[in-house]
Amino acid sequence: MLREERPTVAKDTVPVERVRMAKDQVTDEETVSEQVRKERIDVEGDDSGRR
Repeated sequence: MLREERPTVAKDTVPVERVRMAKDQVTDEETVSEQVRKERIDVEGDDSGRR
């Protein structure tokens, strides 16, 4: 009976480092005073009953 050697390779996933995330919610208001050159309003739906 003949025998041979075969290598067995395995891969394990292990944690290396930990990362923590945090987010801050920021609300900001700003007043802008400039002239508007063009205003466009898009309306969806049926406007047959508006006249």
